[in-house]
Amino acid sequence: VLFTSTRNNIFRIIYVLMSVYSVHGIIRYADEKIITKSGLYFENQGPLKIMTTQWNLVAFYDLADSQKRTETFNEYIYATDKICTRIKELNITLTNCDSISELFKLLKQEGETKRDIIFESIGHSRVKRGFPLRAITKVAQTLFGLCDYYCVLKSNNNIKTLTDKNTTELNILEKQLRIIKLENKKNKEIISKLIVVTKELETMTIESNIKIYLTSHFIQANVMIELYLAETNMLFDVIQTARLGLIHPSLLTPKAFLKQLLDIKIGLPSGTDLPIDLNENNVQEIMPLSDITIFYSNDKIVFNLRVPLVYQHELTLFQLIPIPICTDNKCLYVKPSHKYLAISRSKELYSTYDEIDQTLCKHASDFLLCPEVYPLHPRSVRPICEVLLLQDPKEVPDSCEIMHVQLHTNLFHKLKFKNDWIYATPGETIFITCDHDKKSENHLLEGVGILSLNETCKAYATRDLLIPHKTENEEEYLDFIPHSKIKETEEIQIDLPSTILKIKHVHTNQMYDLNLVAKSTTDIKEIIEKTAEVEAAQENKNRHNYLLYVVSAITMVSLLLFIITCVEKLPWFKHKTHTEPEPEPTMALEPIEEPEHTDMIEDRRSIVIVNTTQETENKQCTTMYQNTGYSMYPRL
Repeated sequence: VLFTSTRNNIFRIIYVLMSVYSVHGIIRYADEKIITKSGLYFENQGPLKIMTTQWNLVAFYDLADSQKRTETFNEYIYATDKICTRIKELNITLTNCDSISELFKLLKQEGETKRDIIFESIGHSRVKRGFPLRAITKVAQTLFGLCDYYCVLKSNNNIKTLTDKNTTELNILEKQLRIIKLENKKNKEIISKLIVVTKELETMTIESNIKIYLTSHFIQANVMIELYLAETNMLFDVIQTARLGLIHPSLLTPKAFLKQLLDIKIGLPSGTDLPIDLNENNVQEIMPLSDITIFYSNDKIVFNLRVPLVYQHELTLFQLIPIPICTDNKCLYVKPSHKYLAISRSKELYSTYDEIDQTLCKHASDFLLCPEVYPLHPRSVRPICEVLLLQDPKEVPDSCEIMHVQLHTNLFHKLKFKNDWIYATPGETIFITCDHDKKSENHLLEGVGILSLNETCKAYATRDLLIPHKTENEEEYLDFIPHSKIKETEEIQIDLPSTILKIKHVHTNQMYDLNLVAKSTTDIKEIIEKTAEVEAAQENKNRHNYLLYVVSAITMVSLLLFIITCVEKLPWFKHKTHTEPEPEPTMALEPIEEPEHTDMIEDRRSIVIVNTTQETENKQCTTMYQNTGYSMYPRL
């Protein structure tokens, strides 16, 4: 059993507490908060049977048999004319033989006209009236389904195999093929007996006996006419039901059809079975589950019935719906690897589907029949995330892909068989109105939960209108939410602008829209690592730039000081400086006292040494500028 009673009891209590009743005692709505933290919802969509192969049942109705009975009927009408002629020759009166004979001819003509219409509708051509089915068109006329040239050729070859063996049934196990001939034996036997009675009447000579047998003949003729017209109507019904993809019960009764299917079941391949347990009451249910092709060719109406064979394991089909676990509108959920999961009752075998193709799948009364898209997998060999979650583990398995998203808008995901919506919203007030009263009511939705509406009520949100439908399923399929917990709930505070779900991202208004902007944990870690690398690189770049700026500034200042020093020491700069008037020459004309003579000589020597040093430095500075090749000042 996939569902625990604890979850049902909790939801039942919440349902009672949150339900709102009208004055008439009708439940208007219910709001159930989803408190589990597994991130995935399993919507039960009922039993599923997977078709693995097909068994071909080829049944055909030979119109040549109908032609023979028509010819027999014509002989009967001809014999009646001969009887009337003989009665005239014997002068027997009060028989009304001629008028009755003319009536027979009129009814015969009416039947032929109807048969002409029937045969023209299936592409049959005749050479002239009175000889039906003489010229058979070689081009097959498809009445139902699709059947190309090779399909017709294959079916005709199978029919030839049966007719060559002069039998009415043939079962070929290696080809998974059964061929049967459909006949209407009852009418054939009655007509043969009537012809015998007619020949006896032709040899009679006694008038009383002739009148007695003539009365009997007309009674039998009436029966003959009814049989002829009934067979004509039956042919018309056979063609019409064939155009609907059915075999007329007069050709194949439910009891006879059941016998054919039971004979097929005996030779089924190992591990396969018919999709339903057959009995005489439900045998016709297999017809809409089968692929049927009906065509007219070579004077035969051929019914090609491909009966599906399914695995013996009955599966349960789940639609996998992500449900976000939110904290401050920052959410986590499990992204399913496939949209649908089919699993056996023992949970040992499973198969997956990306989409359920309604054109390929067929609905029975209590299950869905689908072709095998992906093979069945044993859980022990290939355990995927969704199968492991059905075991209801304590924590979400590591094989599950955890997605991160920020919820800034509303989502309302409608469940298939219920008037329930899984909602996820940062906060939305809905207005609920019901048909049985005019009172409207508002209700605040927050977070993630399931909103249930009565069939007579509607809910109005800011961008959505929730309209329930009439539920017709007598059996309620129980959904399942694992009690597992996502390990990364504590790390939910990751904030990325690219993971924000906005109104423009909502396309289907289903939870699958989350995948448009959500990022997986792996992607988040890669983004964080890349962001950290970029920030570290930027920090290193800023540090290097700062160091470069400092070194450049020091270099520029040093170079500037050096240039200033060199410029000040250049001769032309110093010459320009000495051209200004100074008081020194005036002072040199003053008389110098003798005692100071020795000191003055020493000062002059010092001046000479200083001047010599300055000239040497000036030469070095000038030489440096000359060696660089980039002279900033003119050569001196």
